[in-house]
Amino acid sequence: MKMIYKAGALLLLITLSFSQDITELLKEYKEASELYNQTRRDSLGHLILFTREDIERMQAHRLADLLKSIHFFTTADNRFGILTLNEYGGYSFIPKHIRLYINDHEVSSLHTGSPFLVWENLPLDSVDHVEVYLGVGAIELGNDPATLIIKVYTKEPSKENANSLRTTLTSRKGYAGVIYSARELNENFSYLFLISEGFDNRKDNWLGGQELSRDARYRYAYFGIYSENTSVEFGYGYIRKDPFMGFALDNVAEKGYTEAEDLYLTLTAHPSGDKSTKFVFSLDNHKRKHFESSSSGLYIPIFMDPFNPVNNPRDFYENAFFSKVTLYLSKEFSSQENKLLTAVSYKLYNSDIDSRYYITLGNVKQNVGATVPFNRQEIYSLIVEDKFSLSPSNLIIGGVKFDKYFRNGGFKDFSEFIARVGYISVINDNLSLKGFVSRSYIPPFFYDTEISGRDLDTVKIPFAFSAEGLLKLWNVKFGFGLGYVRIKDAIVPDNTGRLTNMEETITEKPIFINVENQLSENHKLQAGYSIFLDPDRKTSSTSGGYVRLLSTIGKFDAFGELIYRRGFEFSGRNVEDGYELNSGITYHVSDDLAIKLKGENLLGKAIETPYLVPQTGEVVTYPVRERTLYLSVEWVF
Repeated sequence: MKMIYKAGALLLLITLSFSQDITELLKEYKEASELYNQTRRDSLGHLILFTREDIERMQAHRLADLLKSIHFFTTADNRFGILTLNEYGGYSFIPKHIRLYINDHEVSSLHTGSPFLVWENLPLDSVDHVEVYLGVGAIELGNDPATLIIKVYTKEPSKENANSLRTTLTSRKGYAGVIYSARELNENFSYLFLISEGFDNRKDNWLGGQELSRDARYRYAYFGIYSENTSVEFGYGYIRKDPFMGFALDNVAEKGYTEAEDLYLTLTAHPSGDKSTKFVFSLDNHKRKHFESSSSGLYIPIFMDPFNPVNNPRDFYENAFFSKVTLYLSKEFSSQENKLLTAVSYKLYNSDIDSRYYITLGNVKQNVGATVPFNRQEIYSLIVEDKFSLSPSNLIIGGVKFDKYFRNGGFKDFSEFIARVGYISVINDNLSLKGFVSRSYIPPFFYDTEISGRDLDTVKIPFAFSAEGLLKLWNVKFGFGLGYVRIKDAIVPDNTGRLTNMEETITEKPIFINVENQLSENHKLQAGYSIFLDPDRKTSSTSGGYVRLLSTIGKFDAFGELIYRRGFEFSGRNVEDGYELNSGITYHVSDDLAIKLKGENLLGKAIETPYLVPQTGEVVTYPVRERTLYLSVEWVF
């Protein structure tokens, strides 16, 4: 009997010891898997993440609300009242270096390359989170060449199963209404549906006793239906804007409008059960009308007559259509240590000028149609990217994307490529580092060739280096980073105003620091500062930062943020430092009903954008948005 007890005790000890070993092994395996996933996420680039909780507490109802504090950029309106992002030191009339995605579909303009004419006011009610990538993005994103990538991800219907209605009124007599529904129909199908309409009534500015308006009416719709291996998405955006300054020589477009409409349909399928194969087919259409009139004349360089001003434009009208067809096929080969992506894609762009004419100061109508014969472009791409884990906490990445462009109208065909290598290391629980070296380019778009009448070269980024670190101490995260970028053949106006490739090389030396303190479960403090060291250009802010507090107290959510941008000099005019104070509070009447109040630019001291008056050489400045209050009611049912 004693022998049986001894044997039983020995067996119990062995079993307990073996169980502990198994538990430790499972724990180590889980930690290793998490490290593999973390290093692979970090390989996408330098990420700024806006979570669902951040978006809701900040009352970021529109896409533009999130972009004000992004490192190395200053929000501004161009001469047409359209949102742009000026890279530190630069003055970007149209930011063709920015790409915007809704889920995995790019919605940047087929005409100019900028996404903001139509999508500035994109409602975020159905959005789960927003990712912003600084610098040349990961090859696996499959993006067109860019230096800033914005990815908007919609909510998962299976996690929502709800309907929502929001109405917003502003102190400037603007409004917005959004309704969306997200439901799981059964275990195989779910859908998300959104419609929105709004009127952005901005404060009118005055110049020479004449009114400058940039009011806008907009509409959006989205419908997605999803199964386990397939999704179909439809998106629609529409805007009609007043002309603001337009092309007017005296900066006063007396009459006019810009009307634009985007429509897309995309099919995404994963034919293999493990989703290692991906197929995407999409169709995009963009319609654009523009009209404006100024008795002082319009400064459109390609139509100007330097010898007889009577022949210069007074009225201008265009009606244009653009389309894109995209095919994309990728295959991933994965193991615990390695992930190899291979992909091919094809894109077909078409431009159709239905009507374009101007009436001269001498009252003569000139039908100009297309200013260049180039109206069709095909792009064939080959993508290869590999991520190899030296260990669970160390990963190296290398990728290349080859692009071949075929263009009609006698414009030259050309080949380009994007290349990127990087290293990511999670040194311990408190410190991680990553760095990338890349080479990229930005192609000219239809607008660039139309407005210049020239076969422009690509903007080349022959060398870009960036590094970033994250240090965690207690509840505080410290982020820090630096970089060096060289840019050749930038597209800029020449002394006649027509676009051309710049001969000089531009260098950029960005540095940033972030701090996030999770004060408690319901209170978070964020701050950041960024600067370009010794910038080659100083026609906009060269540094800036922000401080933001997000809090929840009982039934109340609150936020406050102060956004700083350094002042600068523009054509002899001093632009003062900008301090934009935004704040808001949300009261949750119940789990289904919330009342929200938000103030924008409460101090009235946000950074102002300078505009040159071509006729006089004078410089005037206006903020993107004046002091405005927003009252919203949101009902979930």
